[in-house]
Amino acid sequence: MEEEYPNEDSRHCQEFTLDGHTIDVRTYRGIEPPTGCFREVVDESGTSTIWDDQLASDDKAMAEPNSTLEQEGIGPLVDTLNK
Repeated sequence: MEEEYPNEDSRHCQEFTLDGHTIDVRTYRGIEPPTGCFREVVDESGTSTIWDDQLASDDKAMAEPNSTLEQEGIGPLVDTLNK
């Protein structure tokens, strides 16, 4: 069973489309503990990747997905391309 934590979306939530694949990149902050910023990528098949670490700001939380997109392309963030 997955645990749900109350959270609020960041202003950075957005979709990216590269090489014919679309991902939804979300950053959000917990409203109740834990209250750090989290990041999540949902690919076109609905597979969700959530980073374990919490960061102090949504800007920092968005840096990792952006860095991956810039350095490695969309492939590492799309589950169907990694099978």
